[in-house]
Amino acid sequence: MFAMLRYLAVLVCLSISVHALHAQPVPRLNVLSPAGGQVGTEVKVVLTGTDLDEVTSLLIAPAGLTAERTPDPAKKGAFLPNAFTVKIPKETVTGNFDVRAVGTWGATNPRAFVVGELPEYAEKEPNNDVPQAQSISLNSTVNGVIQSPADVDYYTVSCKQNETIIVHILAESMDSRLEPDVRVFQASGKLISANRPRAVPDGICTFTAPVDGVYLIRICAHAHVEGNPESFYRLSVSTRPWIEAIYPGMVEPGKATSGTIWGYNLPGGTADPSFVVNGQPLQKLNVTLTPPADAHAAQQLQGQCWIPSFRSTLDGFFYRTRNAAGWSNAVPVTYAHAPIIVEAADHGTAAKAQPITLPCELAGRIERRNDRDWYAFTGKAGEFIAMEAFAERLGVPVDLYFALYRDNGTLISEYDDQSEPVLYHRFYGRTDDPSVRVTLPADGKYHLLVSSRDATLRGDPRLMYRISLNKPRPDFRVVAADANPVNPGAIRLVPGGKQLADLVVFRRGGFTGPITIGVEGLPAGVTCEANSIPAGANTGLIVFSATNKAAVGNVNLVIKATASIDGQTVTREVRTGCLVWPNVNEQNNSPGISRLCRAMVLSVCAGKPAFRISSVEKELKLPAGAGHNLKVKVERLWPEAKTPIIITALHLPAGVTFNNNQPLTLAADKNDAEIRLQVQPNSQAKQFPLVLRAVTQVPFAKDPQAKQKPTIQISDWSSPCPVEVYRELVEVTVPSSPVSLKPEGEATVELKLKRLNNYQGAFTVQVQGLPGGITAVPLTIAEKAVEAKLVLKANRNATAVKTDNVRVRFSGTVNGVNLVTEIKLPIEVVKADVAKPQAPAKKK
Repeated sequence: MFAMLRYLAVLVCLSISVHALHAQPVPRLNVLSPAGGQVGTEVKVVLTGTDLDEVTSLLIAPAGLTAERTPDPAKKGAFLPNAFTVKIPKETVTGNFDVRAVGTWGATNPRAFVVGELPEYAEKEPNNDVPQAQSISLNSTVNGVIQSPADVDYYTVSCKQNETIIVHILAESMDSRLEPDVRVFQASGKLISANRPRAVPDGICTFTAPVDGVYLIRICAHAHVEGNPESFYRLSVSTRPWIEAIYPGMVEPGKATSGTIWGYNLPGGTADPSFVVNGQPLQKLNVTLTPPADAHAAQQLQGQCWIPSFRSTLDGFFYRTRNAAGWSNAVPVTYAHAPIIVEAADHGTAAKAQPITLPCELAGRIERRNDRDWYAFTGKAGEFIAMEAFAERLGVPVDLYFALYRDNGTLISEYDDQSEPVLYHRFYGRTDDPSVRVTLPADGKYHLLVSSRDATLRGDPRLMYRISLNKPRPDFRVVAADANPVNPGAIRLVPGGKQLADLVVFRRGGFTGPITIGVEGLPAGVTCEANSIPAGANTGLIVFSATNKAAVGNVNLVIKATASIDGQTVTREVRTGCLVWPNVNEQNNSPGISRLCRAMVLSVCAGKPAFRISSVEKELKLPAGAGHNLKVKVERLWPEAKTPIIITALHLPAGVTFNNNQPLTLAADKNDAEIRLQVQPNSQAKQFPLVLRAVTQVPFAKDPQAKQKPTIQISDWSSPCPVEVYRELVEVTVPSSPVSLKPEGEATVELKLKRLNNYQGAFTVQVQGLPGGITAVPLTIAEKAVEAKLVLKANRNATAVKTDNVRVRFSGTVNGVNLVTEIKLPIEVVKADVAKPQAPAKKK
């Protein structure tokens, strides 16, 4: 009997696993609880999310932490679901780690796990009112949650008179949805500190204890608009250092530079009476900023810190200091590529503009209300200047702008926010920091005004900025992000399937060239296609394909981008983006919340694709202005996949349309279609990969016996079809010397033709811009001909002239589109020799 039951149980398990091979839920990790731990300890962590079935391991980056499943005390040999013990070695560098769960459906998106150095505690409910306030120790960290919009958490801490206390709430910088409101009160109820305006919605407030005693900390969601298990936080109350500003916050690559930091509890710091915040002088400390030694670091942003998407193009490193209580916060230090100039004391008007010499990097501050900083420089007509501001990206809450004037006060232009980014649903890289290339209109003196949009309302010596005024330095950075529209996170593949990663290109200094993408670390059975980004494009894509024999597993990929700049081959490591909280199905044109993560993970999990889409054509060549009926096939592999499929094309260049810019719906009983790809005559597209995305909804339940099977969304992508758009049908060679004619004479021009793009048709020839008195004999070049003769004639009144403005146009028609190649033909008309008059014969 028991044997029979065991046999039936095995059949049921096999039935579930076989059906599961057809399924493709996308796992999502929402919360790690707690989301951090102290160095040298072990932390019991519980995972929550969706489709976290049979999670057996955690992927943690960078390396150093390990995780083991937590045994179930009630069942021998079993484990608690989604529970792990994370071990943090004593030598671990504090900061953010990325944790991904790996289970039946592959690897999830990353979630931040923060390693700190202070003793840690968990929030104890109820602590929703002052009498219930939880007592915590100074120099400790508490992991808590704002469970509902009305939730308020109270803590008490004992402090000694004159101690400077740092109250720091980690929230968004550890992937929380919470925007915290934090306030500190004396025992009497007097408010003594509240979190200030900030560039990122973490909470920070500082205070110096006026007396020995107990102080009350109150935490809630800003405006009480948030609150759920995803609104978690880490509260640290300490006497550690806190850096409010670093000046100048830049160094030249490879060169140690002297700088100054201001803040609280700085080791060896002294009060600076010129730097007063909230009526109290900050401490000042002179430091040495030492960039990483390797040259590769100059193209990276190094540091085990939270890097939001608007910082994704920065190059630099993070600076910290420490005292006996521990490490300070980390502040970014960027790389300057010209001499650094610090702003002068008094240059608040154009008349007092600080003279500077270009190229340079300016370090300044919006240090008081109505602060305006003026700079003066001399330039030449036609000179290019790359002007870029850095403030928001440095964590400074200021909306910076700059304006350029002629010396006579004429405004050339004013420059504000950078333009909206592409692919903002997947990776929102927009910033308020302006960046522009300027061409100076004339020789002379120019004035540059730097200020902020809210300078009339506030000024603060912490509001520091960097302005780069340099020659254009062509360069680029690329960010890759998983393109799954439901729960993006990792590149997830099943054997025989495909997955796509989006590429966001940030071009600098006028660089417009093509970029080649290479992927390192691919496992056996997995390939990567579409490894190029067209010239001028700000987006790209790469398609990963798995063979039917690809093994299940997870790897970290290294993606590199290579291009030619000024004749030199340069390679940049592609940064990896992730959506912390996606806008599911990208509705209402709202961007998700995104950041950089530690690694691009490729996960091959057991399964079978629901269907496959492919383009019959493997490559296309189209004349500009033509169209093509693209043949598309669908192979339906699941029985449940007999559903309508919506097909679109991805990242088409401007001027190229697919199905008249409308999605195509392939009926449930159809497996092939013809879709019109049209290149408009004015399109500048040259080469691009055509990738199709197909989406359908299929019924699915993890339990094959379930009567109710809700629909899930499934996507597939075609292999890239390279498309080349051409605009010429022929190359024409003519003699290098000018064509010479005399009045009442003629000249024959030998034309050599090299036919392009397999065109063998006829050409019509038109000659334009001929000088007066010169005509061309009508000419048509026959099919397949590679030589022709153009005859020019001069009448008796032809004027002597030498010109390079004669144009010869060769027109051919292909696919109903007329393409023209034009060449210049130099012509010289010379005067005829005039015979000397003979003397009359003498009479004999």
